[in-house]
Amino acid sequence: MARFVESRKNVNPELEHEIELISQAVISGILTTNWDNFLQEVFPEFQVQIGQREAIFADHKSIGELYKIHGCTSKPETLVVTSKDYSRFMDNDHYLNAKLLTLFAEYPIIFLGYSLSDPNIELILKNLISCLDKNLFHAEKLQNRLFFVEWQNKPCSPTIETSSYTSNSIIIPLVKIKAHDYMGHGRCFPKFQDHFQ
Repeated sequence: MARFVESRKNVNPELEHEIELISQAVISGILTTNWDNFLQEVFPEFQVQIGQREAIFADHKSIGELYKIHGCTSKPETLVVTSKDYSRFMDNDHYLNAKLLTLFAEYPIIFLGYSLSDPNIELILKNLISCLDKNLFHAEKLQNRLFFVEWQNKPCSPTIETSSYTSNSIIIPLVKIKAHDYMGHGRCFPKFQDHFQ
C-alpha cells in the first residue's frame, strides 16, 4: 500500500505557485490523515510525528509540527487502512482528542482540503464536543478559531461566511471559506484576517 501511494504521487505543475506560497506560511502545526510525504517535502523543517503515539509523546517545539495521525508511507506499519486498523485507532483516540483539544484552545485551526461531511472531520468535531465541559468551557470561545476551506471544482469567486456544527445540543461556531484555488487573488481572502482579530 505504501509503495502504491508513493508511485501515484504526481504534483500538477499548474499548482506549483500555490505550493510555493503555502510553503512560506508561518504555521504552528499541521494535522493530516494523508499517508504520502507531500507535506514533509513542502515543510522540510517541520518535526514529523507519525501515528497517535508519536503525536502525543513527541518532544514538541513551539512551531512547525506535522501530525500524521493515520500513518505515513515512510513507515508502512503505521498506516490506518483496514477496519481493524480503524478500530484500533478509535480505541486509542482519547490521547489524540486530548492533544486536539489543547490545539483548538490555543491556536486558530484551519481545515484545508476537507469537507464538514468528511467522516474524519465529523469524528474530530464530535470528539471535541464530547470533551467540552459546558460549565468550564463554552463553545462560544471557539468563535473565529475554526476555519473550513472547501475547494470548489469549478472556478468561482471566493466566499467567506459564518457557519456552525451541531452535535448533542452543542453548537460549535466556525468560518466556512469556499474557493476554487487557495491563493485568493486579493478578491476575498484579505477579509480572512478580520476573523483573527
